[in-house]
Amino acid sequence: DQQRMLITDAILSEDGHAQERRLIAQVLQHVREDQLWIEDRNFCTLGLMFGMARRGAAFVVRQHGQLQGELLCRPTRKGTTRSGQVYEHAILIRDPESGETMRVRRITLKLTEPTRDGDTELHILSNVPVHRASAPHLTRLYGKRWSIETAFFEITTTLSCEINTLGYPKAALLTFCLALLAYNAVSLIKAAL
Repeated sequence: DQQRMLITDAILSEDGHAQERRLIAQVLQHVREDQLWIEDRNFCTLGLMFGMARRGAAFVVRQHGQLQGELLCRPTRKGTTRSGQVYEHAILIRDPESGETMRVRRITLKLTEPTRDGDTELHILSNVPVHRASAPHLTRLYGKRWSIETAFFEITTTLSCEINTLGYPKAALLTFCLALLAYNAVSLIKAAL
């Protein structure tokens, strides 16, 4: 929960080598109508985007390089944020498994400074209707997604959520969840102050 800086859900796996995408079916069980999910590009999958849309939820996700779509129009300039100029156009994505198509907004942020990986543009996909949020607003919301990275950094460094052992996956998950609980307690105190 970005507004309150609280961890509200955790989807756990005992397989320490599991890739997050293997847990998408479990993520979809938490998706509710009228929710907005802001996701990292690792979660930019057709299954997750179509699953969220079917449940009446909205998404804002950085486009993964492997996800392609059909551009429906030329980009138009929509404004500026602190990070750069914002452009938008429509893109049609297809789910080859179900045959479904979905028209989504493709927002391009032309960065004033490259990312640490050297990217000069970020492409963000969203099914949020234009009348609900402008392209610059969605770009700023996506930028706040980094708050979860800050939370995990704090949980890892301050609260030592990762134990150094090759065994006992249940113990590792317990330690991680205790660190999440402690993080929420600290967030609550900070909010109260």
